[in-house]
Amino acid sequence: MIYIDLNQCGIYSFNVGLYWVSRILIRLRIFKSSNYLMKKLLLIILFALTYSTNAQDIEPSNERERAMLHHVYFTLNNADSETDRQELIKGLRTLETIKGVKNLIIGEPAPTVDREVIASDWQLSLIIYFDSVKDQDAYQIDPIHLQFVSNYNHLWNKVVVYDVLVDEQ
Repeated sequence: MIYIDLNQCGIYSFNVGLYWVSRILIRLRIFKSSNYLMKKLLLIILFALTYSTNAQDIEPSNERERAMLHHVYFTLNNADSETDRQELIKGLRTLETIKGVKNLIIGEPAPTVDREVIASDWQLSLIIYFDSVKDQDAYQIDPIHLQFVSNYNHLWNKVVVYDVLVDEQ
């Protein structure tokens, strides 16, 4: 006997579950029989099983989405060029107009005491506050952001990003 736990098929259970069950039934030559009514009945049962399993997996979440910080560190090609630095700052300011950007902060390394744990290989930093990961995902494909990358990527040779979920209490 073949046992398939359709509850383990996940969100793709309709497509994947139906496919694999039908493949097994073909192997068992159930679909090769000449009884048309039996074939229809089996397909209806398979559809009902996989659809009901899929519906169980998709439940609305009552959990509120957490805010996030998108923190970007830019290492410039010409680290000593004030012109390049100001040009990049001008470009970064254009990102404030993107829907979903709640707060945008531009900064530079602070002149703190040099310690081994401090990264100082960057010249400009950008911190953007988003209400949710969805807002940040939309930001990534927003035409203004894409245009910024296209217009200003010649100014940097390295970008490091830290995306952080905010622990709200």
